Amino acid sequence: MKLRTNLVAVLEAILFLLPISATAWTAAGSRLATQFGKDVDPNQPLPDYPRTHLVRDRWSNLNGIWSCSITELNATEPDRFSDQILVPFPIESSLSGLGQSVGPDHLLWYRRTFNTPELKAGERLLLNFGAVNWEATVYVNGQLAGSHRGAYDAFSFDISSLLKAGSEQTLLVRVYAPASGPAPRGKQSLRPSQIFYTASSGIWQTVWTEIVPKSHVTSLQIIPDVNEECAYLTAQGTGDNDQSISAEVFDDQRTIVARQSGSARDKLRISIPHAKLWSPDHPNLYAFRLTYGQDSVDSYFGMRSIALAQDRNGVNRIFLNGKVCFMFGLLDQGYWPDGLYTAPSDRAMRYDIEMTKAWGFNTIRKHMKVEPSRWYYWADKLGILVWQDFPAVTDVLAPENSEDVKRSPAVAGEIEGEMQAMVQNLASHPCVIGWVPFNEGWGQFDTVRIANLFKKWDPTRLVDDASGWNDRGVGDVFDQHSYPHPARPLQEKNRASFQGEYGGGGLPVKDHDWNSSSSYQYAYFETSQDLLLFFTEQANIIRLFKQSGLAGAIYTQTTDVENEINGLMTYDRIPKIDPSHLKQLVIKTISDP
Repeated sequence: MKLRTNLVAVLEAILFLLPISATAWTAAGSRLATQFGKDVDPNQPLPDYPRTHLVRDRWSNLNGIWSCSITELNATEPDRFSDQILVPFPIESSLSGLGQSVGPDHLLWYRRTFNTPELKAGERLLLNFGAVNWEATVYVNGQLAGSHRGAYDAFSFDISSLLKAGSEQTLLVRVYAPASGPAPRGKQSLRPSQIFYTASSGIWQTVWTEIVPKSHVTSLQIIPDVNEECAYLTAQGTGDNDQSISAEVFDDQRTIVARQSGSARDKLRISIPHAKLWSPDHPNLYAFRLTYGQDSVDSYFGMRSIALAQDRNGVNRIFLNGKVCFMFGLLDQGYWPDGLYTAPSDRAMRYDIEMTKAWGFNTIRKHMKVEPSRWYYWADKLGILVWQDFPAVTDVLAPENSEDVKRSPAVAGEIEGEMQAMVQNLASHPCVIGWVPFNEGWGQFDTVRIANLFKKWDPTRLVDDASGWNDRGVGDVFDQHSYPHPARPLQEKNRASFQGEYGGGGLPVKDHDWNSSSSYQYAYFETSQDLLLFFTEQANIIRLFKQSGLAGAIYTQTTDVENEINGLMTYDRIPKIDPSHLKQLVIKTISDP
């Protein structure tokens, strides 16, 4: 018996030391999959550099097959990791290879080895996580690297001092993912049904390492000022305030159009005379290279303005680059049948935006989720306006016309920290034109104060204090939800009228549904032609309401999601309405006075 035990231990040790990608992987279950998911390479999932506004050359992608284990909540590191998971797909997803749930009573552990090149004098190694849901504690070679709370923002640790001699290092990540309580989580649920969906626990965005000099950039923001024909660049780093910085700006032909230098304490004013403005019709972008001492990073920005102002008739409208812009778009949940929170590929992320553009829309309301950086990159590059929701804290689903939830200072501070991180991380994306702190009273608290905080954090964008239901009279828009038909706009003195949700026409498609025995929609149709007729009727109402002061409208929704069948595409991304049948109607709705 002792010999057998020793043999098992030896075999486990050998398996642990083998290249982890050599282990077989298959998707879990066969419920529903996209073509993008079928094309996933387990040896190289999501291989693109993930952080699009701060790009470095010397990096290594740690996505792939990791060991994992689920333990009781009070457990220490497992002696044995019995399962394997494809990172960065949530453990509940098919593409993870497991399709298991975790919940608030358990911990999720990840482990893998990785190789590091020898660092030269003065170089450091950073370990980066795109996002982990929700609380992550990270160890390298048995030593604590750091911890982070929050499901939607990236974090990094300098692990240089934790590396051991030789090239192979051991990485361990402990995750607590309650999917309950007062943690922002959007529509994730431990009991998905109707308009709530499967939880997405653990690592759900790319993990990577990169080599940097001791003094290096940690974050940057570049904010355009169209009226002043310039952009303001702020860089944060590990050097002192006297650290020299410089920027070179390039047009789409890689011709240098601007140069500016200063010190890290400065906000660099970069002059861009006669700038090509960014818009959905002309998504012009400028590339730039920032040099921070010995560190260099690549980034980009777009020159555009967004504002609330009155038109010639004294009606409050939204102005893009000084011109009235009617925002007509789709509610986009960002869920995938095979990857849940994680799109199967970069091409998959791009596809949803391309289809939105193909139908003619100029806007997306990114609903209850903050996407990876590369999603916003494609929105910038392809040209789409984005209203960005903060993922709701759905511990309290307050009814319509109810009072704000009362929260303790500690819980409020935790939520506000995640809100501010979202604003800071997305500040440089021209596609993002407005913030939506709350949706339909879901966990809504201190609305006036929170709306003012968003304006303080980012005075360059619009704020929709509460999309639907419990409006508190602040922010830039008065937002109504009405299903299935849009509501008549109510004009206000200081805010624009907005239809934050309407429509929701449901059409089941055989062999492309998540749950054929149960579905959720606001109007039910049996043919694509009937759905097109419904959409046309509602769009005609929207055009009439434009004349009464409506500044924008969001149709529900881009795709089916689990039990919801009210998408213009199925959950596995099969269009229900050909773009050629919809595009001219949508464009006419946007362009008609």
